[in-house]
Amino acid sequence: MIVFYMLSFFKKWKKKRELKKINKLIRDFEEMRENLLKKAEALEEFANRRIKELELKLDNMEQQLEIFEKIIDSLDPKKRVN
Repeated sequence: MIVFYMLSFFKKWKKKRELKKINKLIRDFEEMRENLLKKAEALEEFANRRIKELELKLDNMEQQLEIFEKIIDSLDPKKRVN
């Protein structure tokens, strides 16, 4: 009978020990997931800021190109009105 209780105790102890290991792995995984989400959010914010900056630069370049084209057109002797 004592042997049965001892085996039962060791089985429960072993099961609890395995559960603790699994719970620790789950906590570690959750922590890594949260860290990755934070990094992904920061990366997304940076990408959005950079996209806005590049869109502004593109708009400025398009405006400069329009002005440049107008200047070139105004210098074209065929289009000049005397």
